[in-house]
Amino acid sequence: MTTNMTIATWLQAGRDLDIVIHAPFVLKVESKGEPIHCIALVEDFGSPNGTVVLGRHTPPKSAQSIAHTQGRFLSLVDEESHSLCNRSPFIAPLNDWGWFGARRQPPEWYTDQPWTGPETQV
Repeated sequence: MTTNMTIATWLQAGRDLDIVIHAPFVLKVESKGEPIHCIALVEDFGSPNGTVVLGRHTPPKSAQSIAHTQGRFLSLVDEESHSLCNRSPFIAPLNDWGWFGARRQPPEWYTDQPWTGPETQV
């Protein structure tokens, strides 16, 4: 379950890392169905339309297809590790998701180094 502390931590990470994060974020469903309440939308990372962040223990089955339809990347995160005020749990996945920002340069800390190299990808 997403907590106010998790949302506040993501917003703080956005300020600390100089990136745009909308938290909480609601993934709207085009047709009938309930909107999906997400931890955050991270602009400029993962896809040109950003990354939708959900807790890994609570993702609705439809979230992946809805995010994909909207041109967004979807990431499931461990809320406990992302509720700490520490940069590293945020920087590693952001580098892995990749920079897609067209309006500005990537932040100074961005390395474009994914968790896995081409030799380990299947």
